[in-house]
Amino acid sequence: MINRPPLFVIPRNVDTSVPSQNPLETHVKKEKTMQEQNQVHGVHEIRWQWHTSFSHHWLVSYAKAKKYPELFFIFDRMVDANHTPNLVDMNILVNCFCDMKRLDLAFAVLGGILKRGYDPDCYTFNPLIRALFTEGKAGDAEFLFRKMTHTGISPDICSWSTLIRGLCNCGNVEAAVGIHDANMNGNLCLGLSYRPNLIYYVCLIDGICKHGLMKKAKELFHEMEGQGISPDAYVYSAMIHGLCRIRDFEQAKAFFYHSLDRGIEPNVVTFNNVMDLMCKEGCTDEARGLLDLMSRKGLHPDKHSFSILLNGYFREGRVEEARNLFQVMKRHMVPDNVVFGILIDGYCKNGCLEDAMNLFKSLENFNFELGIKQYTCLLDGLIKARKLELAFNLFNWICHMNLIPDVVTYTIMVDGLCKARRLDHALDLLVEMERNGCFPDVVTLNVLMDSLCENRRTIEAMGLLNLMRKRSLQPNSCTYSTLIKGYCKEGLPEEALKLFQEMKSHDLVPDDVTYTILMDGFCKNGFIEDALCLFETLEKSTNRLNIKHVSCLLDGLFKARRPQLACKLFQRIPYLNLTPDIFTYTIMFDGLCKARRFDLALNLFIEMEKIGVFPDVVTLNVHISSLCNNGRITEAKGLLSIMRKRSLEPNSFTFSTLIKGYCKDGKIEEAWKLFQEMREHNVMPDDVTYALLIDGFCKNGFIEDALYLFRTIENSSSELNIRHVNSLIDGLFKAGNTQLAHKLFQRIPEMDLTPNFSTFSVMVDGLCRAGRLDHAYDLFVEMEKSGFRANSTVNRLLVGYARIEDASKVVELLGKMAERELRLDEYTVSLVAKVLTKVPCFEKFLNLIPQFRV
Repeated sequence: MINRPPLFVIPRNVDTSVPSQNPLETHVKKEKTMQEQNQVHGVHEIRWQWHTSFSHHWLVSYAKAKKYPELFFIFDRMVDANHTPNLVDMNILVNCFCDMKRLDLAFAVLGGILKRGYDPDCYTFNPLIRALFTEGKAGDAEFLFRKMTHTGISPDICSWSTLIRGLCNCGNVEAAVGIHDANMNGNLCLGLSYRPNLIYYVCLIDGICKHGLMKKAKELFHEMEGQGISPDAYVYSAMIHGLCRIRDFEQAKAFFYHSLDRGIEPNVVTFNNVMDLMCKEGCTDEARGLLDLMSRKGLHPDKHSFSILLNGYFREGRVEEARNLFQVMKRHMVPDNVVFGILIDGYCKNGCLEDAMNLFKSLENFNFELGIKQYTCLLDGLIKARKLELAFNLFNWICHMNLIPDVVTYTIMVDGLCKARRLDHALDLLVEMERNGCFPDVVTLNVLMDSLCENRRTIEAMGLLNLMRKRSLQPNSCTYSTLIKGYCKEGLPEEALKLFQEMKSHDLVPDDVTYTILMDGFCKNGFIEDALCLFETLEKSTNRLNIKHVSCLLDGLFKARRPQLACKLFQRIPYLNLTPDIFTYTIMFDGLCKARRFDLALNLFIEMEKIGVFPDVVTLNVHISSLCNNGRITEAKGLLSIMRKRSLEPNSFTFSTLIKGYCKDGKIEEAWKLFQEMREHNVMPDDVTYALLIDGFCKNGFIEDALYLFRTIENSSSELNIRHVNSLIDGLFKAGNTQLAHKLFQRIPEMDLTPNFSTFSVMVDGLCRAGRLDHAYDLFVEMEKSGFRANSTVNRLLVGYARIEDASKVVELLGKMAERELRLDEYTVSLVAKVLTKVPCFEKFLNLIPQFRV
């Protein structure tokens, strides 16, 4: 007998198991399988009689069933029986190794085919090309395809489908489309051509749709129909999924209903895709109809189907419908963590925090295993609802439960601490986060930077930028905008400009927010020329300038007392192809009124209404405030009437501004009438309103009325605060009632209030004017012990003691002012100099005065 080379023998060490199984378990199963095969087929290790039809039949059966151990067993026995597999058998073996991702063995079998003298065909090469594409070796796959054609093997439609699918999957859609177009135009190389079939179109259309080329996909869809090939469920699904991906709502719906009209039943995944798009477009009711349609067609909605609808209802604020749908879902299946997470998140976002808490507690009571995502949803809801203490307790509970917070959980917690003004705790949490092996991302650091900059700690925020770079994190536009805002807030626009230049050098394009922040920073810090240069740069760039930039510069120009230039810029707005908004008009009103250009402001008001931009409450409040500040209270009251005619509701600021104007004008009775009117219209007076009225009564000599109003506040449900006390004390001093003012100051602890800087300042000033300087000085010492930097109070005391020529106190206070480098005005200098000339060696004290930069 001729000994044939065992080129097709399966190596004994080939792992034919499913990769996820235990190797020992697999080995036992393999041995057991081989023994069972021996018993079933009457196989004996010594001898086995083979028939070609018998072996081929079992190879095909086991290959289709993907029972590779059994298939290899048959090959082993074929070798033992000296039976030579034919090309078909070896092609089956190549295909099996490709399915197992063992390309090395697949190519070994190809070598065996060639050495045996067989001519490989497209059935040999197709699985090899497919496997190469699957492993990401697109170049090798294309080379093998070309090799096949150059050796005279004509690719079949399966070969072309494999090539097209592989090119699309590896992102080379243009090449796939190019091959197809060349074939349809008869321009394929080497005289090759093929007739596309349904499977081919499925591969091509699916690949194109996944890359969002829906225009080409539609062309192919119609081309397919033109060739007499009816699209099946796979083609429609690919088209619908692609259209959903690019959010083409109408077209996706059209293809979906078109498939139903043709009797082609979409699967659950396709239904879910369309439902998801409908919900995102605000058509949740229509999506709910598809859920019912799914059931009528015998399909079973899965958890994802219900999750999509729950998200849709919550997004539309329809909590009750979401609750009812959840009850329907529970009748068909057991909800999982994802569903409960959606419910908790939805309740929180819609203000139903109690429902979220109750659901959370019920899940814990039933020992339902919640994951970190569910805890994070509730944590986020608590922080957004300002239930910060509950959120902090929940976070501590998460750590107690040995759950590992992820970067999202930590970021939410950091944000909560920052909102609670516990910035140092937030920085400590950042350290703890890193200690636990969870490193912050750009979002986490941006949150911290924003809080640091808001608290004028921009240098520390810059330290976080350096940390970002060390961790190879890429700062984004938000990062730089936050830091630029921080520097501008601290009065350092030059540093902000450096960051702006650095941002552009890192190929980050500044957005509208960045430009607005920088321009606002320039204006607020007096760098008007720099703001104008930045504006000019924006004006020259294409489509970068918007009305926010114009409004920001207008505000800056008015604050820099350049109203003429502001008016010129406002007149240029139409030529910049921009339209003023309500914010722009509000700035113009405020600026013109402060510049005492009331006629222009009135003309602007009329112009504004002509073009259909109607003032809101904020705009009218600005106008009322400006008129009141300039003593034009009658005109300001007229705007209140206009407000009501326009069905705009005046707020507490509106009434408080008018009350302040009447008090300033000495019309205290009109102010009191307006106060009564305010309450009649259910506008609750705030602490500012009460403080203004008390101050108005006092300044106009109505002390008894001020005391009556104060007692009313004290005895009512209205919250008495230190501002009311300060106003009354100041009024009593100005009315000459020093004793009553002092008694009221002594009663402050009884009212559960704490004196603030204004309280001490009013008391010291009042006592100085009343000539009770020793009491004023004692209060000044108490003020400094309480942590208040009483700079302005020192000057008042100095003037008081200079008037009574108390030289020792003058010298002492002069020393305090010298330590603090405080300035003296001309009047104070003349008083102090007069006192010091009567002191021995007065020259040395007089020499201190120039150090005060008089």
